[in-house]
Amino acid sequence: MAKKQWSTTYDEETLKAFQETCEEYGMKANTILEALMKFFNEGNCRIVIEKGGLTIEVKK
Repeated sequence: MAKKQWSTTYDEETLKAFQETCEEYGMKANTILEALMKFFNEGNCRIVIEKGGLTIEVKK
């Protein structure tokens, strides 16, 4: 499967915490992001946007 580079912006604090967590697990951020995209694409969760921010609801 071909890989495609994609650039975007993130909240600085969220990105830093994410990178630190990836390091704690010994995993690359790109691997985690790709897994999360697949999980979302498969319809396993939904993103809820509310006044207080974003949340993820996992389907049971």
